[in-house]
Amino acid sequence: MSIENRLRASRERAGLTQQALAEAADLSRQALSALEAGRAAPSVGVALRLARALDCRVEDLFRLDDDGALLEAEGTATGRVALAWIGERWVAHPLGADPHTPADGLAEAGKGRRLRVRPLASTDELRRRVLVAGCAPPLGVLARRAADRGAEPVWLTATSERALDLLARGRVHVAGAHLFDEDTGEFNVPLVRRRLGAGALVVTLARWEQGLLVRRGNPLGLRTVADALRPGVRFAAREPGAGARRLLERLAGGPVAPAGPVVHGHMEVGQAIALGAADAGIAIRAAAIAAELDFIQLAEERFDLAFAPGAAADPRLARLLDTLAGRAFRRDLESFGGYDAGETGRVVAGAA
Repeated sequence: MSIENRLRASRERAGLTQQALAEAADLSRQALSALEAGRAAPSVGVALRLARALDCRVEDLFRLDDDGALLEAEGTATGRVALAWIGERWVAHPLGADPHTPADGLAEAGKGRRLRVRPLASTDELRRRVLVAGCAPPLGVLARRAADRGAEPVWLTATSERALDLLARGRVHVAGAHLFDEDTGEFNVPLVRRRLGAGALVVTLARWEQGLLVRRGNPLGLRTVADALRPGVRFAAREPGAGARRLLERLAGGPVAPAGPVVHGHMEVGQAIALGAADAGIAIRAAAIAAELDFIQLAEERFDLAFAPGAAADPRLARLLDTLAGRAFRRDLESFGGYDAGETGRVVAGAA
């Protein structure tokens, strides 16, 4: 194994010149230059002095590069993947050509549902990953803020039902959902308990409004779901399993097959209408604000995060929960418009 050298990047991040760092670590500038270029390997004493000068760990500067080692992971899709350590095994999720999420590894086919993955980060770093599945755009903001607290969440877009299914099968750490249970008149908790048991933890991310998105001025005069489903109206429908799709079918009185594109995600509904590919669709108010569309409220919903029983004992998930309850995240969330953070971080089932 070779040594992965992050000395130059750490020095530049600290805003130090080579000369300044060399003096602080009691080295010559030439010796430091050789270390940064990989022409020399540090002794234990030199590595410790450099780490002290840069206020970091030795492992942040130098560590063994195990790029040649392959991991065996549970999954089926090859190519770019997100990796996480869940239930004493590696789990891989496909990223495809998603440019917003850096890959943790490159997967190739193994046996059955097993993949051989060439990691693009150290196993220590990969073990800090927290996989969060759901459709709420604020999950991206939560992931970035949680990273500041030492957690490393990765947001995987998924419908509410798909997210809960992944959590129940131990393929993600956290599932986001906004599913209304008609038998109890309650959001999320009854469905989570059916999938995960009574000990599951459910914590509120936000409340939001769901409604019809239409072009500015509402040129077709759409006011209700019945209006949006009439002949000649192109309706951007969410895929089966999405909370918005369930709301559509509940208000329509049963399954429907709208005439229009099927899209994936709240923001994609707004984009389809703004680009002229559809006339209407159901999504959250924040999607209407982002796409500069008119919004006709149909329902108020609660979006929660679900955790498997005992999850709060995991330090990674504890840091995520701390982020969720923090004032900075709540203020950031409400600044987008369309989100009510008054209950953000509230435990609605289980014990944190």
